[in-house]
Amino acid sequence: MTHAETRILTRTLVQRLHMLLPGVYAWVATVAAPASERSTSVTVRLTALLALIALVSGPMVALDRPRLGRALGVHAFVAFSVATWAMLGPAISVARLDPLRAFLGAVGWGLFAFGWGSLRNLGSVPEEDPHAILGPPLPPRARFPRRALIAVGLSVAAAAVLLLLAWRIPRPAHALFGHAVAVLAAVALIAGGTRISNAMTESSVVATPRQRLDGAARPLAAVALLLSLGVLWLILR
Repeated sequence: MTHAETRILTRTLVQRLHMLLPGVYAWVATVAAPASERSTSVTVRLTALLALIALVSGPMVALDRPRLGRALGVHAFVAFSVATWAMLGPAISVARLDPLRAFLGAVGWGLFAFGWGSLRNLGSVPEEDPHAILGPPLPPRARFPRRALIAVGLSVAAAAVLLLLAWRIPRPAHALFGHAVAVLAAVALIAGGTRISNAMTESSVVATPRQRLDGAARPLAAVALLLSLGVLWLILR
């Protein structure tokens, strides 16, 4: 075997392991662990096994047939995992969920999502790919001013505070809903901070107070509605 063939084989193996290992970690932490208990049925164990088979089969064919590999390694794996969780039912309820195992499972699924991504090879030009959609060249980006970086930093810090506050919810029944709301609010804050920082780098005409109020009417109405619902919930509780 020549040096070039060995290099290609090593690169292929690394790419397949890059897709496979994070998925195996996620499967062991969140699917295999609850499905391997004695009280689980044969159907639950069968769907968990099918999820593993789909997970392993995906990277094996992804390099030659990307669509089939993604359908097996991503869509089929997620579908069988969700079916396993649905049949487990109360066995994976919030009251019985181990926080450490839940955190490790979330990390595993995050690594699984990144594992199926791909990076541009060193020295390659994306426009030379036959599947690339050509278009007009984009203008070079200017350097962000300091105030734009401050806006992004404040939005990230506020999002981190919301995520930390969600862990202070004592009741397990409300904790899951609180974490979901915190994640959505954190994503909205970061997206808003990004839009504000981009707007700071563009030269635009200053809007009138009436135009600013009209532009903020919908967000302000949504905030008022949420506050009203919160006050109503506090009164009815």
